[in-house]
Amino acid sequence: MKSMTLLCWCMAIFLPVYLTAQENAEEKWGYMYLNVNFQVGIPMEAFNDYLDVPGVGGGGLFLLPIKRELPLTFGAEFSAMTYASESQNFTSTIGGFTRDFRFTTSNNIFLGHVVVRIQPPVNSVFRPYLDGMVGFKNLYTRNRLEETFNDGGDEIDESKTVKGDWAFSYGGAVGLQLAVFRNKGIMIDLRCAYLPGSNASYLVRKDNVNFDFNNPLDSFDERKSPTTILLPQIGITFDINFNAPEEEMPYDD
Repeated sequence: MKSMTLLCWCMAIFLPVYLTAQENAEEKWGYMYLNVNFQVGIPMEAFNDYLDVPGVGGGGLFLLPIKRELPLTFGAEFSAMTYASESQNFTSTIGGFTRDFRFTTSNNIFLGHVVVRIQPPVNSVFRPYLDGMVGFKNLYTRNRLEETFNDGGDEIDESKTVKGDWAFSYGGAVGLQLAVFRNKGIMIDLRCAYLPGSNASYLVRKDNVNFDFNNPLDSFDERKSPTTILLPQIGITFDINFNAPEEEMPYDD
């Protein structure tokens, strides 16, 4: 509830900024934002009591305009992070041949959110924005068996999810696009999201217990808590304009 109240106050602050900038803003319609980013997921509050290791991963986002007269865009964001991973190499004889394998257990978070963005259309190198977000978090554990080769390559023989749970997720984000490239349609994008979430079950690594690929889940404890995450990001945003001006064709008198 506190997060949603903060979001409403931020929107109330951004609207006057938009009205001030509108007179000098470049009119835009028929465009799309595409973003790819690197992100770190930092567990917060009760989530951090059990999981104090940040997740690392990446994601993507797309946004489309809602209405010509409004500085609002609407779209979706998806991202994935791994917050714990354990691997063990072993050798097995199959059909008279010795083969090398690697068994990996990883704990992951997959996030999906609907995004509504308010962004004053200012003509500046600095382009701030505010996002409202609602969606889900999927916390899951996956086992992966790979055959390894002397040349450094590997081949996945088996991969399956052995534990998973879902949580409702909501929140907001603040960001700043930096139009520092010669092509103004390509921008550095700095963003930080705060995403509370409902309770979910997940696995955390036990202390002082060696990983055993024969019983991989014995190295983890199951916990349940709210799933609040702080999500700082850095990425690249592409501003794709579908209404680029057409060149005037010469004509004969």
